Amino acid sequence: LHFFGGLRSDRTTDSGDHWRLDLDSPSAWEPRAGLPEPRNHAAGIELDGTIYMIGGQHGHDGVFEDVASVHAYDPASDSWRERAPLAYGRSHFEPGTFSANGKIVIVGGRADARLVVYDVTAYDPIADKWKDLVPMDVPTRAPTAALVGDRVLIGLGGLLPSGVDPRVELDA
Repeated sequence: LHFFGGLRSDRTTDSGDHWRLDLDSPSAWEPRAGLPEPRNHAAGIELDGTIYMIGGQHGHDGVFEDVASVHAYDPASDSWRERAPLAYGRSHFEPGTFSANGKIVIVGGRADARLVVYDVTAYDPIADKWKDLVPMDVPTRAPTAALVGDRVLIGLGGLLPSGVDPRVELDA
């Protein structure tokens, strides 16, 4: 079990910490290679023995910025490497991240700390490339998405960017 990224207790400083707990002998968390780019609200997923940290944001309360960074962690060498970035800074798609047919799929999220997005995007780790898939009908921040059989189920999530009062009308 790996735990990495997030925020320090001040809720503005990104953490580069990375810890591992051996579930066969769970006596203590062990420090592992720190993140090359600390951030929060990023997706973490394992595919074929590699752990990926995708997108996210810098900062939280107050000033924050969505990022396009993607890093892959190799447990055997305890090292991170940079992979092809997202097309734009994107966060808040953590629960909408899953694997399918050897690819990583991310659904919805937030872009540029302002916009909720429609996008569904797939990453091919062998080609190290991102590809846009058919977008959702409704933009959704932090949706839950999963592959169930041969269908993708998407639910929950929010329609407004973080920090926007739902009683305030937004410009289209």
